[in-house]
Amino acid sequence: MYSNIVGQKGFTLLEILCVVLILGILGTLAVTGLYQLIDYFILEAAQNKLYNEIRQAKMQAIKTEELSRISFPFIGVQNNYVVMLPGEGTSIKTLPAGLEFCTVNTGGFDPFNSMIIFTANGTPRWGGAKIGISNSRGDSRYIVVAAVSGRVRKTK
Repeated sequence: MYSNIVGQKGFTLLEILCVVLILGILGTLAVTGLYQLIDYFILEAAQNKLYNEIRQAKMQAIKTEELSRISFPFIGVQNNYVVMLPGEGTSIKTLPAGLEFCTVNTGGFDPFNSMIIFTANGTPRWGGAKIGISNSRGDSRYIVVAAVSGRVRKTK
C-alpha cells in the first residue's frame, strides 16, 4: 500500500494489476472445471435415461407376456435407438448432442441392427448385452444386461 506525505493512502497500479491477474487465472480455472462438470452430468443423465428405458422394456415384456425390443441401428448417425414396447408402440430416441454409442454388444445376429429383446419372463432372448455411451472428452458409461437373469445395471 502506498502512502504519501499528506497522509492519503491507496493501492499502486502494480498491486491492482496483480490482483486482476490472479482473479483472471482463478476465473479461467473455474470455467474449465464447470464445463467438465456439465459434460459429466449430461453423460450421467443419458446413461440414466437409457437404463430406465431398458428396465421399462423388461417390465413391459413381463407385464404383457409379449416380446419388447430396444434396437440400435448403426446406419448413419450413431446416437439414435428405437424402443418398441408391446401396447405402447415404437419411438425413436436420440442421445444428447455430443454423445454417441461407443459399445453395443447385444449378442444378436445382425451387425447393423443390434437389438435387445426381452422375453415374457424378463430375460434377454440372445444372451446378455453391454451398451456404452461416450462423450467428446472420452468419458464413458455402460449399461449391462445379465444373460441369465436379465438384471440391468449401470457401470462406469
